[in-house]
Amino acid sequence: MVELSGRVALVTGGSRGIGAAVARRLAKAGAAVAVNAHASAEGIKAVVAEITACGGRALGIQADVADGDAVEGMVADVPSQKDFDNPDIGPLLTKYLKGAESVSTDDRVRIFRLIEKLAFESRDIVSNIHGAGSPETHRMTILRGADIGAKKKLARKLAGIKEPKETKPAK
Repeated sequence: MVELSGRVALVTGGSRGIGAAVARRLAKAGAAVAVNAHASAEGIKAVVAEITACGGRALGIQADVADGDAVEGMVADVPSQKDFDNPDIGPLLTKYLKGAESVSTDDRVRIFRLIEKLAFESRDIVSNIHGAGSPETHRMTILRGADIGAKKKLARKLAGIKEPKETKPAK
């Protein structure tokens, strides 16, 4: 089983059947699970209760995913600087948004903000029409020619993150 501790999963259609089974499985693997369904408040409550009774973390969200206004509340925005400056929640945000030891919370939030801007504020739409074959093979073909190091460097620059210092291997 894949270890998902520290991850959050949103399962739409999670109140019954396959969706409920996926929610339970993700929770068993360690993810905190947001269980969503449109019509079944009781089903949501039952799945959340089952997950929490087994020691997992879950919450229920009743919303119609076809309704854009309802969905907006399902995905949280990156906390503001005001949130980080708040003495009650700022330390908690810093603690729980910390990722890898080598990446500061500040740098991580900068990357989140860059992704948020690219995803939600871009006026340019780039589409990819996939005609045949496996979509994964298509992605691999595109990535094979990509200079990932250069893309990471550009992302750091756009997010205002200093380049990491080169470390020499221990002898």
